[in-house]
Amino acid sequence: MLGFLQNQFHWMLVAVPGLALLLAVIAAVIAMKPLKSERFPELKAQIDSDAQALRTVS
Repeated sequence: MLGFLQNQFHWMLVAVPGLALLLAVIAAVIAMKPLKSERFPELKAQIDSDAQALRTVS
């Protein structure tokens, strides 16, 4: 709209919002990936065994 009002068009009027849109799409794709639960296998096994022990006690 700014280019239309000034009777000229500059490529930055497309490049800057396009870059922001591209970064938003990349961030959304990265955020949609599931988290890997293999980071702390010993801790997860300990928590699972503790939860199982609490279930049997109660």
